[in-house]
Amino acid sequence: MKSVLIRVFWTVILLPPVLFVGILLSLLFYTCFNIFIDGTILFFSLYISWMFSKTRTTNPVATVGLCFIVSIIGFSILLSSQNCARCSTPAASVKQATGNIRAQAEIYFNNNQSSYEGVCTDNNVNELKKSIEGNQIIVEQKCFGPILKFFKPDFVANSYFNCNDSMEDYAVESYLPTTHEGSEFWCVDSKGFAGSINSSIGDNLKCQ
Repeated sequence: MKSVLIRVFWTVILLPPVLFVGILLSLLFYTCFNIFIDGTILFFSLYISWMFSKTRTTNPVATVGLCFIVSIIGFSILLSSQNCARCSTPAASVKQATGNIRAQAEIYFNNNQSSYEGVCTDNNVNELKKSIEGNQIIVEQKCFGPILKFFKPDFVANSYFNCNDSMEDYAVESYLPTTHEGSEFWCVDSKGFAGSINSSIGDNLKCQ
């Protein structure tokens, strides 16, 4: 029983620096964390700390002090540099620009004999499209770590914008790459819908 308690003690002592190393390695791949990533890092950190707790040290006080110092320094660096809110700012711009297409579509409708047909190729809509795609690229670049950027350069540069129109209806959707719980699209249509949807509309003329 005593040996188990000793291992638990050393596991608790080793966990902060091991957790710091795990987070640091994860940041090389992805810089915006979610519940799944956090849980995975914590699980493996606990496992590694438990395995290393078998090792005996001749100077436990020095080991505890070193672990404490490494943990404080490490997490201070992470807290000062890691701000995942920066990944959501371009997504807000994507939503705003997609929403602005609604106003432009109504102007087009009034100037085009009460028809939405051709609104997707309208110059003003295309300008908003460029803004949306630019923000989507920014989001990917901010959330991907250096390793994924190196091995996935084409994916980082990808963006998604979909616009369908007819005489009576139109629908526009933009992919929101910062939604970490799954794929999500921001969609607006001629029926007045404006909000998120879980799957692409494809060739449909309405969001839902």
